[in-house]
Amino acid sequence: MDNRALFSRIGGCWHKGNANALEHVLAEAGTANAGLQQESKGANETHYVLAFGHFRYSCLEQAGTAKRLEHLALSLEHLSRVNPSESDVESEVYALAAGVYGIEIRIAAGHAKNIKTKFSKALSRAKKLNPKNGRAFFVEGVSLISVPALFGGGKKNALVHLRKAADLLESETSALPYNWGLDECYSWIGRILNSSNDVAGATVAYRTALLVNPDLIEAKNFLALHPDSRQLKSTGT
Repeated sequence: MDNRALFSRIGGCWHKGNANALEHVLAEAGTANAGLQQESKGANETHYVLAFGHFRYSCLEQAGTAKRLEHLALSLEHLSRVNPSESDVESEVYALAAGVYGIEIRIAAGHAKNIKTKFSKALSRAKKLNPKNGRAFFVEGVSLISVPALFGGGKKNALVHLRKAADLLESETSALPYNWGLDECYSWIGRILNSSNDVAGATVAYRTALLVNPDLIEAKNFLALHPDSRQLKSTGT
């Protein structure tokens, strides 16, 4: 299985919320690439795709805490084996690592302080290597949702980062597998606006998300529940 096919299968399983299918895909890919040589052509990309797949699995709450932590560790293991020759690719590695730590913070609350330090360092490194890395701003935006506004977080600050992430991702030129996240930016924007009772704004965000990825179940479900939301006016949250 080539990296593009693997990336597509990972995305398909994740969007359907099918943890068992995704675990099967990752196990199959792991076996197929067990003898992968670090210096072989495409090795960096393969390790990144596998890291991304394990990260995706860890986002599925139905998988259970133990399994999610196991896959987070596997994601970091694969990222540690990427040996990028370009700063942009290295930035992507750190951005994904920050995403992994972000999930770990939410799961392993007892060790949050130590993990938050790793998260901050990875995120800072990603943005320093590439100040226009939209995925770094996306990961930061999601993390700010659970941070009190007094400490620079909250929904409004999260929206600022997510909208900046969307703008950067809209104009980026990165190729697969490094160009993920745009549909999620709009989904998170929609989620935040909906939680703030801005149904019209959420509708715009979810419709945009579907233009990027027609398979987004969350967006489809929201629009099905709000068929008349186009007639409402956004509050501009």
